[in-house]
Amino acid sequence: QNSEIRLLELAAAAEKRLTHPVAAAIVRYAEDKGVTIPPRGEWEYQVGLGVRAEIDGEIVLVGSDRFLRSCGVSTDRLYEQHPEIQNNGASLIYVASNGEFLGAIEYTDPLRKESRDVI
Repeated sequence: QNSEIRLLELAAAAEKRLTHPVAAAIVRYAEDKGVTIPPRGEWEYQVGLGVRAEIDGEIVLVGSDRFLRSCGVSTDRLYEQHPEIQNNGASLIYVASNGEFLGAIEYTDPLRKESRDVI
């Protein structure tokens, strides 16, 4: 199975029905790509860090670099293979399964309509 598709399946399953905008965007993106989102078993969301969920018998982590590292998963491989990521200001959601780093999903925060008024 394509590792990119699997990454998206696991991320969307972990994020499904969580209320933050990034979670909704990941689920919507997976659905747009026609990815079958597997059911999520027990899960625990840590505000500002990420979600730990049981999916297809795997323990899946989806969240910040700090969240994965705090769970003992190194994301160094990503930076070794793509050093430009550290400098381009990309916003990333990191995905791991059973203690192994799988990859990251890049996203951008769209400007909200009221941003101009707030600034």
